[in-house]
Amino acid sequence: MAVSYILCLFSLICGALEAFCSQNLFLLWLKYQKAHFSQANISTYTLGIQAVGIVSNIAAAVYIDATGHRVAMGVLACMLQLISAVILIVPDVSFAATFFAYYNAGTSYIVNPLLFGWANVICQRGGDDALRSVILGSMNASSQVLYTFWGIVLYSSSDAPYWRNGCIGMFVVIGSLLAMLGVVQWLDKNTARKHPDKQITEFVGTEDRQKPYGRVSVSEKERELLQSGTSAPMVASALPV
Repeated sequence: MAVSYILCLFSLICGALEAFCSQNLFLLWLKYQKAHFSQANISTYTLGIQAVGIVSNIAAAVYIDATGHRVAMGVLACMLQLISAVILIVPDVSFAATFFAYYNAGTSYIVNPLLFGWANVICQRGGDDALRSVILGSMNASSQVLYTFWGIVLYSSSDAPYWRNGCIGMFVVIGSLLAMLGVVQWLDKNTARKHPDKQITEFVGTEDRQKPYGRVSVSEKERELLQSGTSAPMVASALPV
């Protein structure tokens, strides 16, 4: 049960990190500044956040799959949102800085491949696919429940164009997520110790991934014989991961 509680809380905090985007703050800000922007501008400028989010999501997924550095990617997501929060908490910041802050906020979608990919690896070790499905579904629900009150309390449309309480809330979320990264990393290592026979086979070459059968090593001499077409006895040795 500890796994489900930790992962659901992790999901809730990750969802809160996306608040600048999911609450459509940039759209509300543009509408407030309608004297400076046409309706066409208001409709199209917000798409830049989605573009940044798509690129960030894909790039994060590729990086995590290639390196396995999940914690580092989570810290990066927090630091990028910290930049946006610091800019937006300043009253009457320039238009250029505001555009940068909201577009940069699109990088919060980095947490999606981090969250569900990591949770799937942890839950799969137990071997109970039904429980894994329930936990992943509960994680998705917990992040949605957050917005039944989060936006009303911290990001009310009546506060446009300046959400001071929302920026302060983002600072708290960033600190909480950094702490949760450590907790989930501990959970990851703990489940790996409990289920050593059910490690997920992932790409080789990273220090934090485990491979159940090791790698096969071929000497330089044997490689030369193979390339020349000469048969030779193969001596395989399992290298520690």
